[in-house]
Amino acid sequence: MTFFWVPSPTLAAVSGLRAVAGAGAITVLWSPVADSTGYQVERSDSSDGTFSVIARVGSPIYRDTSTVGGQYYFRVRALSGTKVGAASGVVSAILVPAASAQSGGVFVAAAAPATLALGATSQAATAGSQLAVSASGQASSNVTSVNVQVQQASTWRTIATLPAASSSGTWSASGTALTAQLPDGSYAVRAVAVSPSGSAESRPASSLRTC
Repeated sequence: MTFFWVPSPTLAAVSGLRAVAGAGAITVLWSPVADSTGYQVERSDSSDGTFSVIARVGSPIYRDTSTVGGQYYFRVRALSGTKVGAASGVVSAILVPAASAQSGGVFVAAAAPATLALGATSQAATAGSQLAVSASGQASSNVTSVNVQVQQASTWRTIATLPAASSSGTWSASGTALTAQLPDGSYAVRAVAVSPSGSAESRPASSLRTC
């Protein structure tokens, strides 16, 4: 009698991954993987950060209803018994928490945002759900993007990345930052100019109050 060893098939990586932001949640969907019995959903708060497992589900859909807002990055792996497939590509979306009954707050996407200019001098602004930001400065190298950051405790957190225009040693950028994810309070806010090589240069911090 002759026996043949047949290796178990390798699970394919998840494809067709997409993240759809809605009121109080992000819905993550993907295409089913053949021979899988479930899926592992992983999340990070940065594209190149550490991903943590947040759920294991049986269907190719997951709804993230985290109460902490911000931009989140997702990837998914197929499961079958003890086998874990390769990670999918990464997708991201911005989560705006649903207003709680205690706070009575309402996020209005169409509301006109407050305005803050980040440059050589410090300014102050009060924002609701959005903040219109303009930033400018000088740099020895070409600037391709600008990170808008707020300081929470002792950590600077990016709340928006804006495309930048750069010419003859000066740069400028403008766009909208979502501030609905920030608890009411006062924050230092700054613009950090980023070059193609990844080097960064920050502008003087201004003050921001959210309410």
